[in-house]
Amino acid sequence: MTSESKSKQRRSDSTEEVRANLNGAPDEQDYEVDQPDYQPEEERKRTNYFDPLAPYKGLIRRFFQIQRHLIGLFAGGLIAWTQSISKYKRGSIRGVLARFVSFLIRPFVKRELRNLGFPAQLRRRLEMLGPTYIKLGQILALRRDILPRIITDELNNLLDRLPEVPFDAIEEILREQLGKNYEEHFAEVNQNPLGSASIAQTHRAELNDGTQVVLKIMKPGIRDTVLTDITLLKILGYFLNLIISQYQPRRLIREFCDYTAKEVDFTNEADNADTFATNFRDMDDVIFPKMFRELCSPEVLCMEFIDGFKPGDPETEKLTEKQKSKLIDLGAGSIIRMLYKDGFFHADLHPGNLVIVNEDKVAFIDLGMVGRFEDKTRRNML
Repeated sequence: MTSESKSKQRRSDSTEEVRANLNGAPDEQDYEVDQPDYQPEEERKRTNYFDPLAPYKGLIRRFFQIQRHLIGLFAGGLIAWTQSISKYKRGSIRGVLARFVSFLIRPFVKRELRNLGFPAQLRRRLEMLGPTYIKLGQILALRRDILPRIITDELNNLLDRLPEVPFDAIEEILREQLGKNYEEHFAEVNQNPLGSASIAQTHRAELNDGTQVVLKIMKPGIRDTVLTDITLLKILGYFLNLIISQYQPRRLIREFCDYTAKEVDFTNEADNADTFATNFRDMDDVIFPKMFRELCSPEVLCMEFIDGFKPGDPETEKLTEKQKSKLIDLGAGSIIRMLYKDGFFHADLHPGNLVIVNEDKVAFIDLGMVGRFEDKTRRNML
């Protein structure tokens, strides 16, 4: 085997390992087993027979995977609660019973999770379930009005502190999307991730003309997982609509699914960035990343690098009250303009998707999820 063949084999092995991990790979040392749902596109193309049950096999497997995590979260939560019982209550009948049940179920909970508190277990299981449920966790992280702060603080880690994918797997996607010789377009591509989110991972790069850019690459297996989850959520919405139709759960879930499905096609985000830039062309203090269309594809985005820091970073403490006031006015004014003037707004706003630039400008990033208001809706809101 030549050195080139060995290199390709290592990349392939690395990619398959990443795909398995992102979709719930089996853990040989634990009783909770999650089978990978991902089937590489090349393998699907090589399949020369028609299997009418193929779509449902992946769907059923994913359903039981989700159920295992729900049961595991309940069991792990019981263990965490038992460990938090004060020594005065451990001798009570309830305390003794809880400790006994926890002892019985403990071997069946993932070893890496069984000693964590409930908030950390919830976050980790949302990460294991993949991008759709990470998105759900990100929404819950902002709902301190309905969840205890200890849970929302832990879920805040889902905003921009997610597991990274090795560069070997990322590079394979770059070759598939931009060509085998994708390096010809860049003077340098930094192999260390700039950030890792639910659907994609970002890397710094430099074009041949010296322009600093960011490459946003979809993680392996994400598209298939998201589309499967969407199908399951729509089925759930149908049954919820029979029970609590007054809350219109089917409509809400359908809207969430539609937004999420668009996020796994990066050409939508590139279009959104261009639309936002056009809408705010008269406001130099509000920035949206420029897209380099010739280096964009459904799974890869090449965009302008925006140098700054996130709200909540230590650098924000150095801002003066005047600077903070201006940034707040800029952010609030931009959102009001999106809603009431343009009718085209960022639908996934959280601190991880905002960047403070030069201490007096605001940049909006991660533009895959947007919303639209018709003229009539905007007038009614006024």
